[in-house]
Amino acid sequence: LGGFDLPYLIYGTLLAICLPCDIYLLRKSSNKKAEMSSVSRFTYSWEISSNVLLLVVITIPFSFQEAFLWFHLKDFSFSQTEIGVMYCLLSINYSLASLLNVRIAYKVSNLKNLLTVSNILIASASLLCGPSPFLGIEHK
Repeated sequence: LGGFDLPYLIYGTLLAICLPCDIYLLRKSSNKKAEMSSVSRFTYSWEISSNVLLLVVITIPFSFQEAFLWFHLKDFSFSQTEIGVMYCLLSINYSLASLLNVRIAYKVSNLKNLLTVSNILIASASLLCGPSPFLGIEHK
């Protein structure tokens, strides 16, 4: 266990834990009636904390992974430029998808389901970033 597959295994395990918790907490929060509250109460709610945790789990591994990924990717005979383009495309895709998601969010009345679906799609797309072991790209 280790090598090129290890970051994806850790990342997939964290997502497998966070996504069901996020879905459960979002559904649980939709049963509550709206009430006025302070910013600190809003910040420390489980619904907000679970989404923040999910975003951290989605974004942080790639910043750590990028530093040592080159040593594993040289077996796939990708150049440094191609690896950089993979990460650049991921960032561009996330930025454009975020704009589309916000546009849809203004038109949809049930934001809980939209947030759940978008988190699942972002997690799935992130797991397929670059030459993920799930894609079956042959290496030397």
